[in-house]
Amino acid sequence: MQSNNTIPFVYKWTEISTGMWYIGARFATGCHPDDGYICSSKIVKPKILSNPSDWVREILAVCESPAMAQTRESEILLEVNAAKDPQSYNQTNGDGKFHRCGPHRSESISKMKMLKAGERNPMYGRPGPMKGKKHKEESKKRIGTAQKGRITTSEHAQKISQSLTGLSWINNGIESKRIDIPTSSIPEGWRLGMLPEHAEKLAESRKGENHWNYGQSHKDETKNKISASLKGRKDSPEVCLKKKLSNALRPKMICLGCGKSYLSCHKRYHLSCNAPL
Repeated sequence: MQSNNTIPFVYKWTEISTGMWYIGARFATGCHPDDGYICSSKIVKPKILSNPSDWVREILAVCESPAMAQTRESEILLEVNAAKDPQSYNQTNGDGKFHRCGPHRSESISKMKMLKAGERNPMYGRPGPMKGKKHKEESKKRIGTAQKGRITTSEHAQKISQSLTGLSWINNGIESKRIDIPTSSIPEGWRLGMLPEHAEKLAESRKGENHWNYGQSHKDETKNKISASLKGRKDSPEVCLKKKLSNALRPKMICLGCGKSYLSCHKRYHLSCNAPL
C-alpha cells in the first residue's frame, strides 16, 4: 500500500430505480473505502445527494498505489465499454475520449450556443484560414479523390436541406453568399442573386457524369411520390416575395433563335431554338 492511511480503490455506484451506474476511482492522499467519499461526477453526485436511498455503492478493487487505481479503473471501463453503454453515466473509458449515448438535451444545446456566441466565439473578429486564398491544384485533386464514391444518406441529405431552407443567395459583385432574408436585411452594397461566374461553376460541377442521377431514371413509385407531394402545393407569401425580388434584379436576355426576351434563369426554355445564347 502507498501508506498506512491511504488506500486507493475503484468503486461503482448503481441507481436502483433505473439500473444506471457509474464507475470511478479514489486515490487522494489519506483516502479509504470507508471515508464517505461519493464521486467527482457533476451529473451523478447531485443525484446521489438528492436521493441516497436509491443508490448502492460497491468496491470493485483495492489498489496499492494511485497509478494502479487509475489503471484498474480504465481497464474496467474498457471491459464494459462504459462510454457507449446506455446504462452508464461514464462519458469516457478512461482514455480521454469522451462519448455521448443519445442526443444533447435542448437546454444543453442552447447553453453551448450561448457560450460560443458573438465575442465568446474563438474565431470572433478573425478571418477564416482560407480567406483570400485558393487551394492548389494538387490539394483540389486530393479533395476530389477523397470525395469519390462517398454516399450521402437520406437522413444526412434531409439535414442539409433543412439547414439551407429559407436561405437566399446575394452578391456584391465580387463574391456570393447565402443569408436568411426574413431574419436579416441585405447589407449595403449587396443584391439578391448569385454571381454569374459562380452559377456557371456550380452548373458545370453538376453536369454529365457529375450529376447525382446520371445514367439513371426515377422509378415509377418515386415519380408518383414526387407528383403527389407537389399537388396543391403553393408558395408562402414570403417565398413569393423572394422570387419577385430576385426576378426583378435578374438581367433580361434576347434569344437569338426566336427573338424573345427572357430572364437569365430561364435559359433552359430556349435550348430548342438551336441558337447560341
